[in-house]
Parts: sequence; structure tokens; C-alpha cells
Amino acid sequence: MENKPVISVVVRAYNQEQAIVKALYSIVSQKVDFPVQIVIGIDTSTDNTLQVVKSFCETLPAYFKADIIYHTERVKRGRNLYDALMRCEGLYIAWLDGDDYWCDSEKLMKQKQILDTQEEVGLVYTDNYLLYPDSDVLEKKYRLDPIPLLFSQLLNGNFITSGSVLFRRKLLEYVDFDFFFKRGYIADDYYMWLEFSNHTKFVHLKFFSIVYCVNRPMTKEYLLRSLQYDKQCTDMRIEYVKKYSSHTDITPTRLQDRFYEYQMKMGLNLEDKKLVTEAAKLHSTPQNFKQRCLYRMLTFPLGYEIYQLSRRIRGMKRTNRQIYLNA
Repeated sequence: MENKPVISVVVRAYNQEQAIVKALYSIVSQKVDFPVQIVIGIDTSTDNTLQVVKSFCETLPAYFKADIIYHTERVKRGRNLYDALMRCEGLYIAWLDGDDYWCDSEKLMKQKQILDTQEEVGLVYTDNYLLYPDSDVLEKKYRLDPIPLLFSQLLNGNFITSGSVLFRRKLLEYVDFDFFFKRGYIADDYYMWLEFSNHTKFVHLKFFSIVYCVNRPMTKEYLLRSLQYDKQCTDMRIEYVKKYSSHTDITPTRLQDRFYEYQMKMGLNLEDKKLVTEAAKLHSTPQNFKQRCLYRMLTFPLGYEIYQLSRRIRGMKRTNRQIYLNA
């Protein structure tokens, strides 16, 4: 067997001693006939994640070798990912967080075949399942097919689950990681897809390769944090539009307005008057007359109350999970 890995699999872990064995087992269960490097980045943990990982890696099957990075001080998700990516030696890179797991033993083989035979393709992704802590039912998440205007398509939202991808390692050369670390962005997969889309083609394979475990409680506090996350994504999109302005007709104003629309929707469903009125004031004037009247009305507390009453009458309030799924 060759020593140089063909594929490197990045695994991030933090306080995941209960879940990480399932994640690692799903990796070594892959049907491969080539060397695979598993780079496991463990952020300093208060549980036994490190010990569990070391124990698992003592008896790896043929074709697999492990490289463990343990941070003794908290570095958080982005830096943990970066350090693991920089340790990768494979021609291709896959990614699996420690609380998720692959559910198709031929995932890597199917994706590798595309990258081996189609030089113009740099990233392959799949559909995924969602698993919530209050359920044992896997919810199917069908992903979009890439279109010729891939950059613009991604600017409209991230539709690629990180754990479903396989991409060429050489694409990392285009990513300015330092810039994003300085800005404190936490969308550590999205900015890579945005950058990659300006240099290569993507392929969507229509099968379910991963179970993405949603371990976050659907509380108002979490949803408000997701709004902050979306604000960061909006700022990031605007930076990319400035960098690749000739690759899209989407403008920074449109991106900002879409965020304010999302903020209004979130505020209405969470019955947070401040969120709604603030977003309505900041949104640029819509061209649609009906929408202009609505936004003008929502800038006033009384207008907000009237609109909420009409929504309740129409039964439009959604559950927290619906808000999350449609964000």
C-alpha cells in the first residue's frame, strides 16, 4: 500500500466523547482501496474526547491512518478547522464534524470517481439527512443542483452541507484564511464554497451520504444567535461581491435588504417588535407598492401590532423548527 494518502478526512471535535466513535466508525467503514488520512482536530475539552479518540485510533483498519491534533487552549471552530486542513496530505479532502456521521459506505468512492475523471470539477457534494435530539426520524434534505452562475447561486444562500463534500486540496490556495479570522467569521465552510465557486465547477450527487445531527435547542435565544450568524454571512457575501464584482449582478444593497427581510420574518415569528421595526427602517425602498406600504407600516409600533393581529387571524405563526429549517 502506498504511504501517501489519496483522501484526507478532517474531523473536528469538542466535548464529543459520546458521539465521536460513531463518526470515526463511519469513516473507517468506507469501502476504499487507497490510503486515507484521518486528521482529527480536538479543541481542548472538559470530557474524555481525546482519550476516546486515541483508543479508537489504536486499531485502525487497513488503508487508514490517523493524525491527532490536540489544542491545550480553546481555539474555537474556525482555527481548529484551519489547523486540521493545513495538516492534510491527500489529493482530496473530505470533512466530518465529530457529532455527525456518514451513512453511505461508498461515499468517498463515488465522489472520488467524479474528481478523478472530470478535471474541471473541484467539489462534489450530496444530499443529507437531519436528525433532531427530540426525534429518531431522519428528515431528508434535498440539496440544489449547481447552475452555471454558481457564485450568484451561493450568494443567495449556502446549500452545501460541509460533511457531504469531497474537494481538491489545491483549492485551499485561493482562500484568504487570515482575512476571515481577523473578521471573526464563524461560517467556516461557506466562505470556502464562495471562493471555490470562482475557480472550479461543483457536482451534486443525488444520494444521502451524511446524517447531520442538529444538537442545538430550538429556543428563542438560539434563533437570535442564528440571526447574528446570518448577519455575518451577509457581511461575508458583500466582501465577495466586491472581490468578484464581474462574476455576478447581485449588489451589496440587495444582500443587505435580504438580511433585513430575514430579520423582519424572524422578528414577526418571535414576536420581537424591535427586530421588525429596526429592519423595516433599514431596508431600502422596495419597488413593489404593496411591499413599500407594508414596510412603512412596520416602522411604527402600532403598524406592527396591526400586522401581527392579521397574521394571527390568518394562522401564519410558525414553530421554531420551521423558522430554523427555512432560514
